[in-house]
Amino acid sequence: GAARQSSTRLGSALRVYLERPWFSSGDGELLGVVLLADGGNVDSIPEAMTPFVTQWGLDPLFDTAAPKAMGRATDFSARVVSESLPLLENGSSVHVVGHRVQWDDTRKLWFCDIEIDPGLSTYMPFVRLALARYQPQSIHGMKLSRVVLADFAQVLPRRAATLQRQRRAQVFDIKVR
Repeated sequence: GAARQSSTRLGSALRVYLERPWFSSGDGELLGVVLLADGGNVDSIPEAMTPFVTQWGLDPLFDTAAPKAMGRATDFSARVVSESLPLLENGSSVHVVGHRVQWDDTRKLWFCDIEIDPGLSTYMPFVRLALARYQPQSIHGMKLSRVVLADFAQVLPRRAATLQRQRRAQVFDIKVR
C-alpha cells in the first residue's frame, strides 16, 4: 500500500500585527486598507498621495505578468465593508476597505489577515499597504484615523505539496503545485 500526505499553504494574504490597544473607538472598529479610489491606480499614484494609499508592483527578479494597474475593494476577499472617505491628512477622497481584527493569545497582539488579489497571473508581487483605524459607525469626518504606510511585503503564492510513499520501492514522490 501507499501512504499519502498533503499540505497546503494558503497564499495571497498578509498578516498585519498591531502593537496598540484595539477597539478604542468602540465596537466595530476595523483595520482599513486605504486605496486611491475603488478602481484607482496602484502603480502610478500622484506623488502627493503616495504616503497615504496602498501600492503594489511586480518583483523585477521574476519574468511574470505585471500586477493589476487598478485596485478595487473586491481585490480584498476578507473585507467587511468599504466606502469613500476624506483623509484626515489633507481632505482628499480615498476608498477604505475594512477588515476585522483578531486577538493572538500566544503573541499577545491584535492582528488582521488581509487577503489580496493584485492579479492572478503575477508571481510574488510587492505590496505596500496604507493602513488606518476605521470606524464605520462613527460620524462623518471621524471614521478614519491618520494613515500609516507599512513596509513593502511580498505576497506569496498558494502552494500545495503531496507526499506519496510507495512501500515496496521506498520511493517518495513530492509534487508542488
